[in-house]
Amino acid sequence: MEKIARWEAFEITLHSPKTWANPFLDVALCADFTDGTGAPLRVDGFFDGDGCWKIRFAPMREGAWQYQTFSNDESLHGQKGEFSCTPPISRGGLTVNPAFPRWFARADGEPGWIVNDGWYPHPLFGFTLPFEGLEFPKPTEEDMRTYLKILGDHKVNMTIEVDQLYARQSKLEDATFNWPWEVVDAQTNRIDKNAFNLDFYRRMDRTLAYAKEQGVFYGFELLFDNSVSRVDEWSHHPLNRKNGGWLDADANGTGWGVIFDLDNAEYVAAMERYLRYTVARFGAYWNVYWALGAESGNLIRNPVWDMDVQTLADWYGHWGDFVARRDVHGRLQAIGDTGEQTALIYHPRNQFTITQEHTSMDELQPFCDATNAFGERFWQYGRPSIIGEQDRHNCNKYDPERKGYWVAFASGFYMGRVDRHFGVAENGRLIESDLFGLPGIPPIYPDLLRMTEFVEQSGIPYWRMEPCDAALLLSEGPVYCLAEPGETYLVYFAAGGSAKLNLPACRETWYNPRTGGWKHCPERKAGEHTLRAPDEEDWAVYLAALPAQHHA
Repeated sequence: MEKIARWEAFEITLHSPKTWANPFLDVALCADFTDGTGAPLRVDGFFDGDGCWKIRFAPMREGAWQYQTFSNDESLHGQKGEFSCTPPISRGGLTVNPAFPRWFARADGEPGWIVNDGWYPHPLFGFTLPFEGLEFPKPTEEDMRTYLKILGDHKVNMTIEVDQLYARQSKLEDATFNWPWEVVDAQTNRIDKNAFNLDFYRRMDRTLAYAKEQGVFYGFELLFDNSVSRVDEWSHHPLNRKNGGWLDADANGTGWGVIFDLDNAEYVAAMERYLRYTVARFGAYWNVYWALGAESGNLIRNPVWDMDVQTLADWYGHWGDFVARRDVHGRLQAIGDTGEQTALIYHPRNQFTITQEHTSMDELQPFCDATNAFGERFWQYGRPSIIGEQDRHNCNKYDPERKGYWVAFASGFYMGRVDRHFGVAENGRLIESDLFGLPGIPPIYPDLLRMTEFVEQSGIPYWRMEPCDAALLLSEGPVYCLAEPGETYLVYFAAGGSAKLNLPACRETWYNPRTGGWKHCPERKAGEHTLRAPDEEDWAVYLAALPAQHHA
């Protein structure tokens, strides 16, 4: 009997000699999986070319499993088999911590520490900086492996895809990169709306598998909202009927006024086919999560688009529900960019929040204070909060960027990197390093590795803690606090300074985020204490209450 570890992907490969006019449209395939503990779990299959169909399932319980296939193709129908689910070789997928819902957990039930890179680099229109051009090459598969390897080597374990923004480029230079539909003419961005791009999906299979090897959670962006909102993007967008898609332009010459129309039966049916195929293909990867869209909550603030937030909420609710019905693995969903639209943040399909925080890092105190204020606002929403991108004009200011991550940690959310308007990698090296004359990788990645080492080595129970600047009775400088009052405190000094707290009897340990150095201090007695950073650089101090019998 074949064995597969818990949470890993079991794959069934089937072949049919029958020739179908369009196997993507004409053939239905699914399988029921059961281990005898409940109702069977039904999983869609997918066509993978040359008469080959596949079904993927990641078992969530150990023991014996059985399956049976169902299809309108007799060669694929009624296939039965079994396998044994063995103990896990990983901690499994990402979940929201049920006891502490503003933090993540893993499928094994333990807290899941996340260091988020954010939206990975994408083209823009060309602002004030020379690297913000539009037509740089799409990342090759090897470029993406270079990027993901750097993340994995530094325990940066989350990234969010924004491939759709390459719609800003005038032609498809690499059809394996995007779009999901078969490319008929790369020069005009024309697609065959009735067939899927197997080169794209196979490349993405390899990318997701490699990201999983590196321990990186990959936000796969399902819907294409942001990239329809401007005329020059819409002109060569695959959803545009002129390019082979389903939608005609709105009155502004974009797709923004028509993409959210759930009454367009042809379009809705096409999206259902696309989502069923995508979830069937990728849902068994434990490191995938679904970013339903991108930037709608931010764009809605612009009066040009004149969009009611309830329209967006209905759209995401419809498709989030559809994905949930097809995804037996229950991968996490996020709307993609909620802005501060409460109808989107509180939406039941927005299991965690992705949004933006653009404050210049040119002046440290205002940047840190804005970062801290963001955490205080978003903590009230009661779910994990992720930054997709920081300020776009600070791409080579790594010292304040590091401090932003630490302030975010002390403020109860997950920071993301700056908005990078340049390619990912080239010739095995991050383009960022070449742009800013760096001898190696950007120093932010070793900085983030040190932050993870602090968490791992200190054993800080961050998931039990909350933003608690009120614990700072007095403070000098940009100083921020995360705490479980009376038990544990993390105080971050962004630029030296001091802070007074009323503490229990506790152990005091200082950490240097720039070097990874530790300084263990004598135990403190209960009472008011003033903590002073060792110098004017940034420092973190972890204070953990002593057991009662230790200081009784």
